[in-house]
Amino acid sequence: MNCPADNLEFDLVTGTFIIRVGNGDLLLGVIESGRSCFDPATMRSEIVEASASDGLYD
Repeated sequence: MNCPADNLEFDLVTGTFIIRVGNGDLLLGVIESGRSCFDPATMRSEIVEASASDGLYD
């Protein structure tokens, strides 16, 4: 991912995540790498990441 010239670019560090999906189950995983582009004019961020899921739990 290449950020536009007027955006700030950040590398994301590895870590774990927990996401509650639509039916209430939890998705557990590990972020392996990623990058974030932040546009200070609009205060919006676009994030692209590679991750591995450990599974879906009730």
